Amino acid sequence: MTRLNGIEGIDLAEAKLDLRPSFPLEVFSGHGEEICAVLEWFAHTAALADARRMADDDPETSRRRNGR
Repeated sequence: MTRLNGIEGIDLAEAKLDLRPSFPLEVFSGHGEEICAVLEWFAHTAALADARRMADDDPETSRRRNGR
């Protein structure tokens, strides 16, 4: 949210995140690359968190990490 709010024309309120936050579509025409960069960062961060969670759930990975 902070990264998106750093883009001119976007002002997402934290209190409204449980609803459907929105911003004007015109923002895409002037800031499409910035929005894509934020979405790429988000996808990468989510994939990394998922990979870490899967590694933590894997007993073999846990044994190697703990030296057993």
